[in-house]
Amino acid sequence: GLASATGASVGTLLGVHRYAAATDGRTFSTASTSVVVVDATNAAITLVVPASGNVLLHVSFNWAVGGSGSVDQYMEILIGGSPVANTQRDLVWGTLGASLALVFYMTGLTPGSTTFELGYWTSNASKTFNIYTGPTYGPLIIEAWGA
Repeated sequence: GLASATGASVGTLLGVHRYAAATDGRTFSTASTSVVVVDATNAAITLVVPASGNVLLHVSFNWAVGGSGSVDQYMEILIGGSPVANTQRDLVWGTLGASLALVFYMTGLTPGSTTFELGYWTSNASKTFNIYTGPTYGPLIIEAWGA
């Protein structure tokens, strides 16, 4: 497991999922104003939730808003297409892009094999939520830790 500066264990790596398209570009995009799964295969990770029922997901990717002006866009963790409590993140931006790293800490999960999916949506359908991957943009990464 990972150790803190004091040597105390802070978790066990449960798995890592990495996805990048073969060529640079907008890999995933939505204009949905309600949560949808980003991609059930390429933006999800299956792992065994430990007996503690606690999992930390670290998610990183390149993101940009399609359309002009600022907008609220959201990402959260889903299990079986349903949102996991307290995982919604509000991403407020204009038309520029950014490399994002989001952390989701979930407790009270049922131990055992579980697939965690990324969910996303936008507050304005004319301003798409876009995730870019590829050789230059880099991958979408989901790193899972038992906590």
